[in-house]
Order: sequence, then C-alpha cells, then structure tokens
Amino acid sequence: MKQVIVVSRALRLPKGRPAAQAAHAAVAALLALEALTGGLRLL
Repeated sequence: MKQVIVVSRALRLPKGRPAAQAAHAAVAALLALEALTGGLRLL
C-alpha cells in the first residue's frame, strides 16, 4: 500500500518544535493502527 500526503501551502501549519511534535504523533498513531490491523510493512 502506498500512502501520499498532500498539504496545501495555503494552510497555516505550525513550524519548528510544535510541527515536529505533531508529525511524530501522527506517524506514531499510523504505525500503531497498522500494527493492530496487521498491515504494518516497514521497508
């Protein structure tokens, strides 16, 4: 499965540490969900 995330530059997204924390939390949640559903595939 290939996932593509598209972000509009018109959005006012956080920068710096808050952005890094949000990205880390999003990736952790995705990995946890895939692990629970048996769809985890690491390259």
